[in-house]
Amino acid sequence: MKNLIKTANYVSFKTKLGEFLANVYVNETTKKEHIVLFKGNIINKKNILTRIHSCCITSEVLHNTNCECQEQLDKALKEIQKTNGLLLYMDQEGRGIGLGPKLRAYELQDKGLNSAEANIAVGSKIDEREYCDAIEILEDLNIASINLLTNNPDKVNQLKNAGITVSKVTPHVIQDDKFKKYYEMKNHKLGHHIDISKFFSNKPQTA
Repeated sequence: MKNLIKTANYVSFKTKLGEFLANVYVNETTKKEHIVLFKGNIINKKNILTRIHSCCITSEVLHNTNCECQEQLDKALKEIQKTNGLLLYMDQEGRGIGLGPKLRAYELQDKGLNSAEANIAVGSKIDEREYCDAIEILEDLNIASINLLTNNPDKVNQLKNAGITVSKVTPHVIQDDKFKKYYEMKNHKLGHHIDISKFFSNKPQTA
């Protein structure tokens, strides 16, 4: 591997959503730690169900409701548990801007900005994530091809441009009307292609 070292290997990892095997990869330059959970025989296999998920301490640990990250994480783990697959839990808080700027952006969201506008207002990009570490992990695991759970075309493009075979892209949407405006923002600001009419009702939303 070029930038990563493996500090755990095939460790049994038990969760409320099922049992997995776990690896940890550390970037020697940035010191970021990424957790890999997988179930089943994935080595050299095709069409492996895969979720590359950016960590979200605010949602997944502290239960903040600004995003659907907790729900997306749980949904991915449940699907992987049922069908076998792979989850890369990447150290990329706040679409890569970090925890401090993310909290400052939350304050601006309380004043009416959406998350994209708030990121820009605190001096960050809307999305600063790069997937070099995820690509290196997939290469180390010798995954032949993946079925990627994502709504993010930039993630798909970065993987494909690096030579990862993405055989299928499966939308990863939380069908709860409270997230409808959030997904509409992602379509408009992040170039996502979520079919809002398919996943959400046409009922008017109240503030």
